[in-house]
Amino acid sequence: MWRIRSPRVPTKYKVRLLRRVLKMTRAEFGEAFGIPERTLQHWEQGTREPDEASLSYLAVIADMPERVRKVHRGAAERRRKAG
Repeated sequence: MWRIRSPRVPTKYKVRLLRRVLKMTRAEFGEAFGIPERTLQHWEQGTREPDEASLSYLAVIADMPERVRKVHRGAAERRRKAG
């Protein structure tokens, strides 16, 4: 798969492409991976850039989306049960 950190392509296009490759809306992507929909909108429009931690997280999502989604879902369920 392509590299999220590639300097040749602006980040806003990479974030949008990742979401589209996964065939997800912003809302679905945000829910699946714990990223606020508004944050995704800013990244995709280029009004804000993801920080280094977010870029790393996006790279992991790009490499293994199903595994990350499963881990995030499990963590959310544990928080809900504990709360």
